[in-house]
Amino acid sequence: MPRDDELRKECPACADPMNDKYREMLIVQKKRKHFEDYVEPVVDKFMNLISFEYGVPLIRGVPYEKVLKLEKLKHLYIWIHSSLKEEFLDALAKKPGDTIESLSIKGAYLTTSQVESICNTLQLSLENFCVWCREVPLEHLLKLQKLKSLHIKMPSITNAEVMELIKDLPHLEILNMRECQLLTEEFVSEALDWLTNNNKQTKLTIYVQGSAINWKEIPGNGHLLQVIEKQENEPVPMNGELSDQYN
Repeated sequence: MPRDDELRKECPACADPMNDKYREMLIVQKKRKHFEDYVEPVVDKFMNLISFEYGVPLIRGVPYEKVLKLEKLKHLYIWIHSSLKEEFLDALAKKPGDTIESLSIKGAYLTTSQVESICNTLQLSLENFCVWCREVPLEHLLKLQKLKSLHIKMPSITNAEVMELIKDLPHLEILNMRECQLLTEEFVSEALDWLTNNNKQTKLTIYVQGSAINWKEIPGNGHLLQVIEKQENEPVPMNGELSDQYN
């Protein structure tokens, strides 16, 4: 992705101010200094950015909530190494300008209350969501009625909870699930029956990694449903502006 000369000098990242995108995928050792020296100046200078991707692990204390000062920001990816900061949730709730359409938070498990806060704030805008949780915040995820793609790492999710997501998120097209050892092939048959009987028009693609599914017993994929056994580090495209390298 091209960078102008000014940004090339200031920021050893992949940035494209002409297309209003910023992407950092380098493995940087001095993460706090890197963020303060390079990322914050970008946020302050290029206020028209609509897409911000930071694929470098953010250590505790880094003020990544400052990215939410970008009034036109719609697509955000961050990778955290410690619990999600409350300052981030506060900044998200108070974000000026456009609302977030795509949000990916990886690297740490979020609490149910944190997911509740995100879903309450973004329930009218969020279309693409990537989140890790130990418990399944089902009632809050179901608030996201515009959701098109959901990428989750939730070891405790069950067949019944997956079916609730399929039934109650009307625009869902991609469901990507990692480390879901409680899932079995029964939900696939149930999902196919439900999609057929309810005249679902949009195809649903489900990616599953780390489940208890007997893949020999999976019914044939049709035009309404495709279920794919995903390898541990295999990427799955995320709708919207976010890269497919992290999912």
